[in-house]
Order: sequence, then C-alpha cells, then structure tokens
Amino acid sequence: MKKIIRSLFLILILLTLGCAKKFVPSDSVFINKDFDFSIIKRVAVLPFENLTEDRNAGDIIRYMVFNEIQKFIETVPLGDVEKFLRQKNIQKINELTKEDLTSLAHTLKVDALVTGHVYKYGESRTGTINLPEVAFSLVIIEPEEGSIIFGVTKSGRSDSFLAKHFGVGINTVNQLALKLVKEAVDELSKL
Repeated sequence: MKKIIRSLFLILILLTLGCAKKFVPSDSVFINKDFDFSIIKRVAVLPFENLTEDRNAGDIIRYMVFNEIQKFIETVPLGDVEKFLRQKNIQKINELTKEDLTSLAHTLKVDALVTGHVYKYGESRTGTINLPEVAFSLVIIEPEEGSIIFGVTKSGRSDSFLAKHFGVGINTVNQLALKLVKEAVDELSKL
C-alpha cells in the first residue's frame, strides 16, 4: 500500500511540474525619481528581445510601442535604427555596449532609447478553448550612462467569463497585445 501511495504522490509531483508555466514577471513600474524626464525630446525604439516561440513577437510589440510612443514624443524612424544596427553588425540588443548606446544616441540625435523583452505572445489552453496571453517589458535607457530610467512590465490573459464561454471581448493575441502596450506607454506618457 505504501508503494502505491508513493507512486501516486510521485506521479502527482511530475504532473504538477509538467504543467508548470514558464516564469512571467508580474505587472510593475520602475521610475528613476532622480532623472529629469523633461529633457527627453526625441527617442529611438530599438528591437525587443523575443523570448517566445513566435518568431515575430518582438517585432510586433516593437511596432506597437513605436506607434503609441510617437503620439506624444518625436520618434526616430525604425529604418534609421535598423541602418545603424546593420552598420555596427549588431544582431541582438544585448550585444550593445555602453559605447554603442552613446554612439547610437549621437548618430540618431536622441535623448533616450526604448527597448524591452517579450516573454509570452500566443494562446494558452483553458478548458476547451484557447485564450490569448501576452507578457512583455519595456525600458527607457539613458544612453550616456547606459542606465535604465524607466521600466514597465505588463502581462495579461483574456480570461473573462464572456471570452471564455462566448468568445466575446478580447479574442486575439494582437488585440490583447495592443491593449497592454497602450497601458505601458500610458505610464510613460505621465512622466
């Protein structure tokens, strides 16, 4: 009997571990209170690090962030940012050195750089239906020091009663992503 109980307990543990979700940070906001945000007049939106299985997730979130940010601050065209990264042969944002950040800021004449990570972008199964799930972080970097002066993490899942049972409400990943991006950029626009 003890062997059966141990076996069932072991199976329960394995099932629990197998069903565990990947780590996704919870919503949070960081603001460097010592930084004067009024000096930021122009920004560049760098690529977002994509940590999902959807190979386009980083680009999708980046374009959404770009479109929302340019509504309230001058934003360098994405093509100009891409040209700089190609010239420096930079494949990933985490390869940028402090010198690269400074050079990029001087070349593009920007006061700050925007980038981030995409942790989740897709659908997750709940019962008999798939629901959109998105999680990402957005940071603003002061290029001279290479320090983060603002950061926001947003995550969400369309799990309302209406969406679950009737497919009403936010029912696509892009709709959810845009909602979360608008919330994140709204935090930034308040500075």
